[in-house]
Amino acid sequence: MLSLCASGQAAAPRSPRREFLRIGAATIGGLSLPALLAAKASAAGPAVKDTSVVVLNLQGGPTQFETFDPNMQAPAEIRSITGEVKTALPGVTFGGSFPQLAALADKMAVVRSYRHGISSHGPAAMHVMAGGNPTGAMMGALYSRVAGLTNAVTGVPKNVLVTSRAMGSQHKELYYNADRVSQTGTLAAAYRPFDPSAGSELLRNMTL
Repeated sequence: MLSLCASGQAAAPRSPRREFLRIGAATIGGLSLPALLAAKASAAGPAVKDTSVVVLNLQGGPTQFETFDPNMQAPAEIRSITGEVKTALPGVTFGGSFPQLAALADKMAVVRSYRHGISSHGPAAMHVMAGGNPTGAMMGALYSRVAGLTNAVTGVPKNVLVTSRAMGSQHKELYYNADRVSQTGTLAAAYRPFDPSAGSELLRNMTL
């Protein structure tokens, strides 16, 4: 419901028809629907809260059978080759490689309906990281566009990309294609994620 009121005040419920008439009258008076929404958002307080989000991107496309749908009752060609493990949810199993993740199944939501029709790996990876948003920017870039590039107190970047190369020289030969998961789309390049693996001097400065 669209109701403008001071912070902390409750608005009485209204019927959809009455609400529609209120919006129409406001629009005629010069206050459009986008302006109403913006005013309501500002009255509700800050849109960004002190929360961290970790996106684990397994580049290379592990199948659903090896991850969250082992499908062990199916023929060998379409079931997990690593077996299955029980989760914290009755009747739900994960692929055999995820025992620790399975123990946390009651604290997550597995989206089983998502798919896309992109057959090329590069564009598909970028599409997944963007969540299909029209800017084409990866989700971290969108977040830093709203929340700011760095933490005002610590100076730590709010959008960070951690790849195998950031784990040390012993992993430098592993597959690396940061461009597929760090695109800014139509946003400015400043919103590209901070990549600690960008240079050896940077890695030395970050070594404890």
